This record gives sequence, structure tokens and C-alpha cells, in this order.
Amino acid sequence: MIAASAGGAAAAPRKPRTLLVLLILSGALNLCFIGGALWLRTHEPPRTPIRPQAFADDLKLTPQQRTGFEQYFHVMRARAQLMRAELEPIVSQAWTEIAKTQPDQAKIEQDFEQAAAKRHAFAHDATQTTLSFLATLSPDQRQKFVTLLREHKAPWMQH
Repeated sequence: MIAASAGGAAAAPRKPRTLLVLLILSGALNLCFIGGALWLRTHEPPRTPIRPQAFADDLKLTPQQRTGFEQYFHVMRARAQLMRAELEPIVSQAWTEIAKTQPDQAKIEQDFEQAAAKRHAFAHDATQTTLSFLATLSPDQRQKFVTLLREHKAPWMQH
């Protein structure tokens, strides 16, 4: 009888220890799963840039449309470069101010508002330019153009 109770006493601590190990493993696996899901959401793979020539080829443009696309492309690239050149010093000023021990919040807000206004003006111009170009395309080409832009980085935004 003593042997049976000694065996029973020895087996009893194993169950709580096994249960504790299983709970710890389950928690670790859950944390890994959640961490992986968060990592995937925050580290979205970059869009594949598409070359302007491939873009035009995918749209199956006529010679006249191709000329219009080339003009559109060059205007959009120039505007994007100008926007980056104009925004860089403004945003840099804001970050320099933020880094100070006593930053001027009004100056920071003014800089970021100025940058936002320039981005808005670029978006407005880009929309008008894009709509003008899209008016020269067939409905199928127009749909393909939008799909290509949504799936890939716009060719004029490449460095």
C-alpha cells in the first residue's frame, strides 16, 4: 500500500508540470503566430516597378497613343522630381525643429502643412494630367492602365 501511494504521489506532480509546459509552449506558439502576422502586415513586399516601355506595350497603344503616353510620362516624371525637390528641404526643416530640446510646435505644423499643400497640388495636377491622357484610351486600355498603376509602382515615381 505504501508503494502504491508513493507511486501515485510521484505521478501527481508530473501532470501539473506537463500541463504547465504545454501552456507555456502554447503561449509561445501563439506569440510567434501573432508576431508573424504583425510582421507580414508591416513589411508588405514592395511593388515591382514597371518600365515605361513595358507599360506602353502592355496597354497595346497605337503610335499616336504611344506619343501621348511618352509626353504624359515625361510630364509626370518631371512633376514628381520637382515635388520631391521642393518637399525635401521643408520636411528636413520640420525634423530639424523636432530634434531641438525646445521645438517650436507652430513652426513644425507650418512646415508639415506647407508640405501637405504641395503634395495636394501635385495630386491635383497629376489627376488632371492623368484624366486627360486616359481620355485618349479605349475603355479596355483605360482599365488596364488603372490595373497596372494599382499593381505596380508608377514608372514616373521611380528614382
